Amino acid sequence: YDVTETLQPGWLVVSPANGQFGNQSVTATQPSLNLNFVNHQLAVNLTVTKDDGVTTAIPGQTLTYTMVVTNSGPGTAVQSTATDTLPAHANYVSSMVDGINASPVIVGNMLTWSLGSMTTGSARTITLVVQLDNTFPYGTTNVTNRVDVHTDSIETSTADNSATDTDIVTT
Repeated sequence: YDVTETLQPGWLVVSPANGQFGNQSVTATQPSLNLNFVNHQLAVNLTVTKDDGVTTAIPGQTLTYTMVVTNSGPGTAVQSTATDTLPAHANYVSSMVDGINASPVIVGNMLTWSLGSMTTGSARTITLVVQLDNTFPYGTTNVTNRVDVHTDSIETSTADNSATDTDIVTT
């Protein structure tokens, strides 16, 4: 059987991914299929960018990454975090969030900062300083650093929740 639900303005279907979505309705074509709706006006959209301002690096060099996490809304992102995965041969030196010294939670090569709640249009800037090893194994040509952002709020899109910066290592 088919069940069609008419969506109210501002509401968004968040699951199932296998439902058929129309402009203002969703049709479930499977028996016992659960539909989950969320008020789109309360959803959020976190995005992140990352750049260290260089495209090449040498062993032993200090790199300073700037990561900007933005909530384009329309709701408030709660329990927001940013997790940076340090590449091999890069060592954590220091970090700041919005210009204030901030120590991340460090587990292995992953650094996580708590960003708290982020209102619509707000941004948090994380500055991360790393020191590259003085020597690199033969054949290592790139250093790629990745950051991922997360919130406990429902997001309209997670496609832009990560960013990377890659530098060519020259010796």
